Amino acid sequence: MVKYLRLRIKLRYAEVVNSPAKILRWLLSRSWIPAFIKNILQPLKKYLLLPKYDGENLHDTIKLNLGEELSLSETLADVIIPTFDIKHFRPTIFSTSKAKRDKSMDPSLFDICIGTSAAPCYFPPYYFKTSQDFNLIDGGVAANNPATACEVMKERKTDFQKLVILSLGTGAPDEKDRLEVGDGEWGVADWVWQDDESHPLLDVLMSAADEMTEMYISNIFQYTGLEGNYTRLQANLTLKDSAMDDSGQENLENLQKIGQDLAKNNDTKLEDLARRLIEIRKAR
Repeated sequence: MVKYLRLRIKLRYAEVVNSPAKILRWLLSRSWIPAFIKNILQPLKKYLLLPKYDGENLHDTIKLNLGEELSLSETLADVIIPTFDIKHFRPTIFSTSKAKRDKSMDPSLFDICIGTSAAPCYFPPYYFKTSQDFNLIDGGVAANNPATACEVMKERKTDFQKLVILSLGTGAPDEKDRLEVGDGEWGVADWVWQDDESHPLLDVLMSAADEMTEMYISNIFQYTGLEGNYTRLQANLTLKDSAMDDSGQENLENLQKIGQDLAKNNDTKLEDLARRLIEIRKAR
């Protein structure tokens, strides 16, 4: 049996070590693998080889609210939607203004919304095409805080005196003091999954990009003496509150209350921002 397995596998040691997903798929597809071994491996397929959700309910919800025909160029307000193209390995940022100039960048909002929602591990990457191909995942991996994208995508030179940004975060878990180096023996599994079901590597990458954007934008307005033109609101969440896929009624109601409290606690900031917008409008 051992010789038979060696002949059938035909894989070098390095390939086995470096390609666990490839090996697992290969083993599950072999008819000669004993059933009891497949039964042991089968649960791993769900967690290691498939996204957590197939995305069908998400697609149906987007279709219900937007339909499938409404194109980006038809939006009443200018919008900017970041995504990341895994084939070209770079951010792809969709915008109303760009869509009006370039037909290849004017897909349906249905396709864009699915692409920008395709969070790795949670939903499948999403493919669609116009005159060019798109292979998209969640834009949050590139621009979790899209304030910089909005500033970069301006169509013309902007007088910062007239540029006002209200940046609304979707909540961030309080990660302070949660992780320590310990013995320093952090392998792939430690970075991908902790006992509290958090994902350190993903959390670090998302949080770092978010914080860098906040530092960049706030410093621009600070150094130009226009601190009042930029307002960032972000709620600090517990790990439980920040679960990306908890759509239970209790959690939704709790998040709604967190949002209401955030607005209430920043009432003065929001009033100042509104006053600034009115001043700019009157000065035109």
